[in-house]
Amino acid sequence: MKNSTSLKVVLLIALSCFMFNMKASAQSATSSNKAQLAANQILKRTSVCIYEGQKWEIVGKIYTDNLAKAIQHQQYACKLYAAGDYANAIIQSHRARLIVMDVIRANKGNVNPLYQFTENENKWLQNAPDDQTLDAASQKNSTMVSMKDSDYATGGIADIVPGE
Repeated sequence: MKNSTSLKVVLLIALSCFMFNMKASAQSATSSNKAQLAANQILKRTSVCIYEGQKWEIVGKIYTDNLAKAIQHQQYACKLYAAGDYANAIIQSHRARLIVMDVIRANKGNVNPLYQFTENENKWLQNAPDDQTLDAASQKNSTMVSMKDSDYATGGIADIVPGE
């Protein structure tokens, strides 16, 4: 009888540990899925903003080389996204969007309110490094041939949308 009770206690403890581990694993997977979804949405919004910046440079013809810099950050964000590093992809894409909004303003354009950062986007930026660190990382990982805006004014923008 005593062995039976001990066995039940051991089985109950083992079952509890198993259930706890399953719950923790499910929460981790859900957290990863949320990060991937958020990164996907953020990167896509930034890519639209970059195309808008390109249009404003065509119209305004003010080349600050910030469009190229934004493209560089966004391309790096897409690489990070493809590698499953969603949090850093979001941070690099955020940097790209800030830069391209300056491109739009420099060319006398108005930044579409849809490009402003949402409360959800800002949650992912709590531990973001400073701009210099982000710039250095995107430059180090860049495969861009040119950093001149004029080379991107009429096309040549690639790899700025996740999964494409």
